[in-house]
Amino acid sequence: MLNKKAVALGQLPTVVLTFVVIGISLALGATVMGNMKDTSEDANANTTIDETISGITELANWQETIAIVIAAAVILGLLGLFFSGRGGI
Repeated sequence: MLNKKAVALGQLPTVVLTFVVIGISLALGATVMGNMKDTSEDANANTTIDETISGITELANWQETIAIVIAAAVILGLLGLFFSGRGGI
């Protein structure tokens, strides 16, 4: 049996579902923080909320890059299997 350290193709739906859940969580977090900012009158709270929204936005921007890297790794892994002769599509 081979020593596999990579994500198996059968685990791909789990990875995709994880990214969907992360995306939904980020969107809900940004919406909740936006609503909190609209109702808050405290300047210190507004500053904290602004920093949190900025952090959520930064994390959401990186999600696209991470998804592209994972997709490229899956494609390269499939090409490696195909050209190594150990498997095929």
